Amino acid sequence: MVGCRIHFDELTSDPEVDAAPATVDAASVTCPPTYTVAATGCYRWSTPAVSTNPAAAASACAADGQGAHLAVISSVEENQVLTALQGATTSWIGLAMPSDVFVWVTGEMPVFSRWAPGDPNGEGNCARLLQTVGDWDDDPCTKNQAYLCEIDGLSATVVPPAA
Repeated sequence: MVGCRIHFDELTSDPEVDAAPATVDAASVTCPPTYTVAATGCYRWSTPAVSTNPAAAASACAADGQGAHLAVISSVEENQVLTALQGATTSWIGLAMPSDVFVWVTGEMPVFSRWAPGDPNGEGNCARLLQTVGDWDDDPCTKNQAYLCEIDGLSATVVPPAA
């Protein structure tokens, strides 16, 4: 299986293609204590105090381990979970346009979308989840804002902090 990953700091070039993309077995996922568990996976919101650009956000998510990446939204339910998690803040998600179409950081084409009316409008090559309403907006990848990380898996459980 061939996959591609988006490197947000290289949006003017083609996505890197890997021979074996990282995958996470849903049965083996255990969420870190900083993550929120939902039926659609494990999620972490960075808070506005830790706002950054998508490239740094992607690195921060990956540093969490367990296959963590910027959030990939595949359904109305997942969009609602993430909108509630971020509250009245706008956050980066893992959708970007490295060439002429938007692609998730996992290399997948979107099967679900919730663009705000008139978007994407060419303002930028990175997507963000807008506050409270759950619509998406394209924005320049150089902008700093909060971000949403995801660890895939439906049978996720929270690991208590070490004593």
